[in-house]
Amino acid sequence: MDIRFLLGPAGSGKTHRCLAEIRKELERDPEGAPLLLLAPKQSTFQLERQLLAEGGTAGWTRLQILSFERLARMVLEEEGPVELLDEEGRIMVLRALLRWHQPRLRIFRPSARMTGFARELSGTLRELQRYRIRPERLEVIAAEVSTDQPALSDKLRDLAFLGRAYREWLEAHRLQDADLLPELAAERLRAGSDRCSFGGVWLDGFAEMTPQEIELLASVVRVSKATTLSFCVDQEFREDPPWLSTWAVVGQTARRVHARLAAIDGARPEVEVLRRQSGVGRFADVPALAHLEATWTRPVEAEGGARDGARRVLRMVSCSDFEREAEVAAREVWRHVRGGGRFRDVAVILRSLEDRDAAIRRVFLRYGIPFFIDRREPLAHHPMAELTRCALRIAAFTPRYEDWFGALKTGLAGVEQDRVDCWENEALALGTGVEAWFRPGINEGGGEDVGRESREPDPRGWRREAERVVAPFAALRRDLSGEPDGHGLVAALRRFWMALGVRERLEEWAVADARLGGQLELQSRLHGTAWERMDAWLGGLERGFESTRMPMAEWLAIVEAGLASLTAGVIPPSQDQVMIGAIDRSRQPELKLALVLGLNEGVFPAPPRGG
Repeated sequence: MDIRFLLGPAGSGKTHRCLAEIRKELERDPEGAPLLLLAPKQSTFQLERQLLAEGGTAGWTRLQILSFERLARMVLEEEGPVELLDEEGRIMVLRALLRWHQPRLRIFRPSARMTGFARELSGTLRELQRYRIRPERLEVIAAEVSTDQPALSDKLRDLAFLGRAYREWLEAHRLQDADLLPELAAERLRAGSDRCSFGGVWLDGFAEMTPQEIELLASVVRVSKATTLSFCVDQEFREDPPWLSTWAVVGQTARRVHARLAAIDGARPEVEVLRRQSGVGRFADVPALAHLEATWTRPVEAEGGARDGARRVLRMVSCSDFEREAEVAAREVWRHVRGGGRFRDVAVILRSLEDRDAAIRRVFLRYGIPFFIDRREPLAHHPMAELTRCALRIAAFTPRYEDWFGALKTGLAGVEQDRVDCWENEALALGTGVEAWFRPGINEGGGEDVGRESREPDPRGWRREAERVVAPFAALRRDLSGEPDGHGLVAALRRFWMALGVRERLEEWAVADARLGGQLELQSRLHGTAWERMDAWLGGLERGFESTRMPMAEWLAIVEAGLASLTAGVIPPSQDQVMIGAIDRSRQPELKLALVLGLNEGVFPAPPRGG
């Protein structure tokens, strides 16, 4: 069991060394024991391309390039498929548990039914799971602080109670939580180490790892012949760097991994440090950037080529607000493109996209720059989600104008927008009640009597024309009357979508938007993804609540919790676009222009306007 830590600053050749070793092993024995390269999930595809592009490797069968999540799933699925409860399913289950156990809660009792609380609770439980803090541990801590901090003690007891209730729910329904997969996979590897082995394992690109991931890594190392782990640390770690240091997070991670692997019987981890070399590595052709990287935490005045080239490759701009920063970035993009560059060679990098993507989108659209924002797109208010939400409200309660015409205005009910507007205006003018649309036989014998009572129009007019549209909604109301179970609810919604031809309509929209191009091309991808995500959401609803019966009023709260958390990952639809992303998510290995916005935001006050 050979374990080697490969340390070095950015651009020192860590990734190049790992890929070279993998390529050499593949050439030596293309059909040997499995090889594994662990990397963040957003960089696995780039590593595959890099391995194929450099060195002439045409392909492989024994190498897997995986994130920890994909590795855990692969290990567990060796003994059969794993029934997973995804993020939306977990939020719906937690919403139900909060509703059912509200009287037993202490601190969380007033908040249990508040919108969004289930999502916040899901995030808290995820952190506890990733750091392997079990309900039993929370109860011990709660007992220790009960005297000095009673409110904190009650909060910890509530978290322990809900965490235990959630795990009992998973066991009762024979489901697994996606965030528990690394822990389960580590246990599976320890129990069946004789059935799984690796010829070599490499790890690259991680700045931070949770205790769950470190434990899974330790289980993998036990069954690996040789392991190489690279970390972006500029010197051998003897102690944790100061918390203000650039190397603080990755240095602490490397030390924790080293300590855990050193505790394995028979393990003797070795440490190799790659030093900076002038004219070698990623910044070999740009002395100014090489100097900046080397002296980032210890500023030293540049000399020679680094000083002469600094003005050519580096530019700092002070702006009064973020809108001005985005405009400067847009002008720099066009300067690069008009000078012979490509949009795809440019990236806009931010600390976080929160409250920033709208400003960048607005400015870049105004400047006519093609771009892709690297984030998960929310689907909570996609037309398909809105249609489902309004239809379920119509099925649960007396239909209201907002729900009925909200469903029609999604464009998925088979009615043109102009016709919907006419119906709405006439209904409002005549005082027509929405409930009358759903009465059986309204267009046959008794229509005129009902019309006189509620001042409805002639039943042989637009009401008869709308009968086709009403039918799927009326069928959904009948299917969901009483107290449906989860299986019945899911089946009724699938029939409702099919009756309206929702999937076909989304495909038509996707084709039409793709033809128009631009930002609508991204919207076209979102329509296709929306159907897949909504279908997966229904699957999670059925797995979690297959035999649970509730009135529709209670179902609505659970369904809304799941719909509000729906997101979709979208692949960039075009090659020649500016990539906009947060520094901890996006990976841009090959750039000719990097625009870092908000570099000192929150550190120094902004200059006065015009300064």
